[in-house]
Amino acid sequence: MHSLFDWFCANCLSLDATKTKYILFRQINSHYNTTGMNIHINNTELERIGFGFEEVSIRLWMDEYLTWKHHIAHANNKISRTMFAIKQVKHFLPIKS
Repeated sequence: MHSLFDWFCANCLSLDATKTKYILFRQINSHYNTTGMNIHINNTELERIGFGFEEVSIRLWMDEYLTWKHHIAHANNKISRTMFAIKQVKHFLPIKS
């Protein structure tokens, strides 16, 4: 992480450690002892994402097991809301619409 931080600084790029998070990818049935495993950038501890933490998935809606469960649930929720809206207006709009 120090090398990465130095590279960012050398290339005039900023890395906001307060907004940076990390995730450990693993298999579903695997158990790893991650006690005391903390990542720091410029003396700021990064927040971990995963089961048992505040956030369980990244914005790509993928969890630490590389499954699409959260993405599917998110898409299903959006589709359900859209279908409800279409159902509500179907009697008021022309068939062509």
